Amino acid sequence: MIIGVDATALVKNRTGVGNYIFSVLNEMVKNAKHTFILYSNQEIFFPDHNNVKKVTHQPYRKGPAWQNTQLIKSLFKDRPDVFWGGNGYLPLLAPKKTKMVLTVHDLVYQYAPETMPLISRLSRKCFQPWAVKKADRIVAVSQSTASEMNTHYGRLPDQIVHPQISNNYFRRLDTSSVNIKDRYGLSSYLLTIGTLEPRKNMITLIKSYLSVINEGYVLPQLAIVGGKGWMQGELDILVEAGVEKGVIKKLGYVPDEDLPALYFEAKAFILASTYEGFGMPVLEAQASGCPVLISNISSMQEAANRVCDTFEPTVSSISKTLIELSKGNIPTVCRLRSDINNDPQTACDVYLDLMEKA
Repeated sequence: MIIGVDATALVKNRTGVGNYIFSVLNEMVKNAKHTFILYSNQEIFFPDHNNVKKVTHQPYRKGPAWQNTQLIKSLFKDRPDVFWGGNGYLPLLAPKKTKMVLTVHDLVYQYAPETMPLISRLSRKCFQPWAVKKADRIVAVSQSTASEMNTHYGRLPDQIVHPQISNNYFRRLDTSSVNIKDRYGLSSYLLTIGTLEPRKNMITLIKSYLSVINEGYVLPQLAIVGGKGWMQGELDILVEAGVEKGVIKKLGYVPDEDLPALYFEAKAFILASTYEGFGMPVLEAQASGCPVLISNISSMQEAANRVCDTFEPTVSSISKTLIELSKGNIPTVCRLRSDINNDPQTACDVYLDLMEKA
């Protein structure tokens, strides 16, 4: 079977969708009876294999403009048996024999449209419902996303495949062997991770954190991991105010190999998102032995298997939680690693089975 793949999310500094695709694809390519053609509008960061071909299109075209011009041309040239739209999009045209498998990560354009750039919102609004209608088989990344699909598209996915995380998060770490604090200039800290964009609700989190500090409560330093997103003006001002006070540490994009130790050493992981399709960092934190404080939205509680402390994603609710944390009144708990269902091979098998039956 020849399998075409939308590899646009396999960039050098991968984030959530890219990590999801990478973990599944990394297992798929071990099956030598299949050939994989990875298509992208920019350089593809994926290991070389004998059964993997990479096709990068030039000149650069963004999103649907690439999918419905250069990608279509390649699909008609290569005529794969299956095309996997792992980023929630499918091209408008494809060879008749090419079956379409789609992964739906979220419906952010429906539930939190104000957190998206206008062009991204419009492209999702136009092309994702069409892709759901066109797909021969569909995977959702969470039960929460599946329910939203049923509500808005009138279609349930064929399978739910949660994001799979690297086994590096399950490795035993101890404080005597970890120098991560020294490397990043940290002492006692809370950790938050996410692209610096509105949906991650960083402004609300930082406002809450600084207000609690200003009221005289003692909290660990807030360490922020994440690359630049959009609409950062107010966020930059708030972060710099915290940096000047010495209570915020901005780490920027952190290599994957450093994340397990950063989670492990943190007093707690906090994620204040207003909307998520799943919330992979919640799973990473728990696998690393770090308790989680998260927004009370259904997808993230699903990711945590409800072993978590929650708050509403508002300044007042987050501030109340941080005050109680400062007072020692929150019994932070962590999910047992043995309770986390993480099996990239099984996820791969589910996808291959769908592709073979599409």
